Amino acid sequence: MSDEYGPFITHFRADGRAVERLSPFDGSLPKELKYRVPNKGMEGLALTPDGKTLVGIMQSALQQPDLTKKPGNVTTLRIVTVDLRTCATHEYLYLLQDPDDTGTAVSEITALSSTKFLVDERDGNFEPGAFKKIYEIDLRDATDVGPKAKVAGAVYDSAKGGLLVGDAQSSLDAYVGKDTTEEATADLAGVGIKPVAKKLYVDLGALVTGFDPTGGFFGHDKVEGVATTDGGRTLVVSNDNDFGIDGLSNTAPPYALHAKTLPNGQQDDGEYLKIDTTKLPARVTTATVTIDVR
Repeated sequence: MSDEYGPFITHFRADGRAVERLSPFDGSLPKELKYRVPNKGMEGLALTPDGKTLVGIMQSALQQPDLTKKPGNVTTLRIVTVDLRTCATHEYLYLLQDPDDTGTAVSEITALSSTKFLVDERDGNFEPGAFKKIYEIDLRDATDVGPKAKVAGAVYDSAKGGLLVGDAQSSLDAYVGKDTTEEATADLAGVGIKPVAKKLYVDLGALVTGFDPTGGFFGHDKVEGVATTDGGRTLVVSNDNDFGIDGLSNTAPPYALHAKTLPNGQQDDGEYLKIDTTKLPARVTTATVTIDVR
């Protein structure tokens, strides 16, 4: 299991006892991960189909010592792979889609193969018209930016944020700053770094808004789970409903909880959505049925 606060990866036995923990504080995970934003650490964790590698993804950019921008507006996320036999790690960059404009972060990663994965990138808005997209990524040709990085002109110093690049020897997050995704891709290429390949797999926001333009069909703000058992042909997507609560209704005791409600007025609840990707794009039709009551 991964811990978004640590960020840690903890190994539990079948009886629930924790027997092992990987951590950036002891070097079993890249040490720069200690600069995670609280509650935006290793949000997603996957096991490759061959059972050999754990793959974790951070939810947002790191709060680096030299970063002057808000991490949530920076496009660079870390993906870390862990060899379960040797515990060797590798680290790669995933670029969010213009987070300064979209406000997106990553909530899930699920494996298709030893190099290909699905990533859930989403904003925090309810439907209709929210940014909820599932991307297919490939680590195969991406540059390792972790402790084992071999990037010409770059140096690795975990205390300063990991791999340092450019004339000023900046952390990767500070180097791209508030670049757009396109600008960050070009700037990173200029210092010899290639992020993971990324392409749209399912535009979930457009899909559910197409079914109900009022946001009444799977209109959740936090789409945080994606699973597949057949190589991505069928997806099961789930949400985080925050226990149906979004705060307090008043500011003085006795306090009352305020219900978190969907655009249709219903209290938010946990829900699963099953998607057969072989039948996309979805078609919506209407029909008029006349009922004669006698």
